[in-house]
Amino acid sequence: MRKTIVYMFSGQGSQYVQMGRELYIRQPLFRDCMTRMDAVVQEICGVSVVDKLYGAEASQEGFVQTLYTHPAIVMVEYAAAQVLQESGLDPDFVLGSSLGEFTAAAVSGISSIDEVLEAVIKQAGILEHRCPEGGMLAILHDPRIFGEAPQLHQYCELAAVNSSSHFVVSSESEKLAKAERFLEQQGILYQRLPVRFGYHSAAVDHAAAEYQDYLRGRFTRIPTRPIVSCVYGKLMGTPLQEGYLWKAVREPIKFAEALGDTQQKLGTGVVYVDLGPGGTLANVAKRILSGRSNEEIYAVITPFNREIENLEKIKGSVISG
Repeated sequence: MRKTIVYMFSGQGSQYVQMGRELYIRQPLFRDCMTRMDAVVQEICGVSVVDKLYGAEASQEGFVQTLYTHPAIVMVEYAAAQVLQESGLDPDFVLGSSLGEFTAAAVSGISSIDEVLEAVIKQAGILEHRCPEGGMLAILHDPRIFGEAPQLHQYCELAAVNSSSHFVVSSESEKLAKAERFLEQQGILYQRLPVRFGYHSAAVDHAAAEYQDYLRGRFTRIPTRPIVSCVYGKLMGTPLQEGYLWKAVREPIKFAEALGDTQQKLGTGVVYVDLGPGGTLANVAKRILSGRSNEEIYAVITPFNREIENLEKIKGSVISG
């Protein structure tokens, strides 16, 4: 009996130049998917994401605009999913976190990848036009400090709680700087994520009306693969509610709750495959599910250019198991 497979897709903050490069060079299907999607993006906004990622002049400094990073994340995740599916490792469920909910929508059958690329590019344009610059901080500390420290909860919103020692806050740039000063004074470790806006907070509220109007009537198909929702923190089998994909941008990320509900409903022996650019969700899932020996958690794409090796490892484990 084949193991149950859950694909996981991460969002903003996981991207970097050259992500998925080994697959782009060595895996024909991945490269073909990226090329086709790049043509779609160029037709919409005149930008080659492939050049921004892998071109001769590609640089991290030139890969900061949301117009580039939004479609790039989705493209890399979707192309990696196609490679895994071609290998016979079709997902039984898909889980998206933040922007990853859009990739999950495409892989679940709710929409085509072309529709998803248009939607994330539209979102990027509205954010750039409507919202103040902001950011997000990943904090290595007990999340209870958020409610205890006014220097955090007065200036930021809680974007995600990933474990008993890791959480994420979000806000506009000026307010985020005050939170950073507090964390430095307290000697608390944190990392500013590479994002330009305060996702999952009021810092993006100025984009709400226009983007929700754009989403109206879209993404209404019934999924062919059930979605594990990080908006609601549970496994869903129904079509997305209107406005769901705006909530994926604005509401807190309930990844831990979503994982817990999945475990409860699917039982043990589930294989979680992180198709995000940095293996972030795999790392968080390992912390949440530590001690459960029957769960298998893999990352495909990492900054260490071992994608082919990782794919073979996953295939060997799942198929032979």
